[in-house]
This record gives sequence, C-alpha cells and structure tokens, in this order.
Amino acid sequence: MFADYPDKKLELGEIIKVLFLFNNKGDIGFNVTHVFASLRSPYDYNYHIQNFSAMPIGTLVPPGAQASFEYLFKPDVTLEPTEFWLTTEVVYNSSEDRTYKSAVFNGTVELVEKNAEVDIRKFITYLVILAGMGYGGYSMYSAKKPRKSGDKKKTGAAKTVEIEEEKVELRKQARGQDGNIINRAVRRKSSKKKGRKN
Repeated sequence: MFADYPDKKLELGEIIKVLFLFNNKGDIGFNVTHVFASLRSPYDYNYHIQNFSAMPIGTLVPPGAQASFEYLFKPDVTLEPTEFWLTTEVVYNSSEDRTYKSAVFNGTVELVEKNAEVDIRKFITYLVILAGMGYGGYSMYSAKKPRKSGDKKKTGAAKTVEIEEEKVELRKQARGQDGNIINRAVRRKSSKKKGRKN
C-alpha cells in the first residue's frame, strides 16, 4: 500500500506514494479513469481536512486481468502531527457506461514531522518561551525597582515630600537669625502693653 511507509506513519510535507492493484474479476472490461485521496477528521468522517488532486489514469483493464497503479500525494506541512482518516478511492467505468468507485485505502494514518524539523521547531518554541519569560522577569523587576530622585516621573509620595520641604523652607525664611518666628503683630501688641503701663 504505502511503499515507503509500511507502518502508516506518513511524513508531513513529503510526497507519499500509494501502490494499489486493480483486479478485474468480471466478465467485462473496466476503464480505470482516475484516483484521488483526502484526509478527514478521525472523529467526524464528513469533515475534510485536506483534499488531494485527482490523478488521471485512463487505463483499460480487460476481464480476468490485473493492473497496478501508483498515486502520489503530499500532506500539508502545516498540519498538526496526529492521526487522520485517509481515504483513497479509484473511479472506473464499465463498457456498459456505468461508473463505479472503490476504496483503495480507507483507514487511519499518523502524520509525523521529519526528524530535522522536529528539532528546529522545538528549538524555536523553547526560544520563544525563554524570551517571553525574560521579558516578564524584566518587566516585574523594573516595576519594583525604586526610582531615583532625578527621574522625570514622580509618584504621589515624592510630590508630598517636595511640598513638605517647601513648607519647611518657608518656615525657615519666616524665622529670624536667632531662630525665633518674626511676628510683627505680636511685637506691636507687646509694645502697646508696655506703653500703657507707663
């Protein structure tokens, strides 16, 4: 059946060769017109995953004779490496102008990646995961890192500290050389009180 894949593990992106025998046990000749195949979901036979091109044959097989044929198809490299249902069918006409269709193969096959591609894909996958983890770690580190006073962006706490420092500075300006608060109104009152006592 599968010349290069007797274990039915077919490689993605590779040309698969199907060999089959057409055995005419009837009393009339049959014209084998074409053969085609399709990959279907293993869970729902009516769901087609990939249709392969029909290959024209056009060979007359006389009564009591046999003929062998080959059909080539290529599973898409982007398919998921898993099990699929493969249906390969041959279409033939009788000399009485009746069309028939028979299954050459109708069963599950496993699509697998080529060994070299598996290693490259795994490497790329791990590289992407590692880069994502590195970016996440950097983001968390930079979010928790305390900001320097020279940073342009200031948090609410930094603004509060600046306001408090301005208040302290204003208080210092309001104090005299000796550290006492200059309050003219208090001095005036005290000088008036002194004048009354006199």
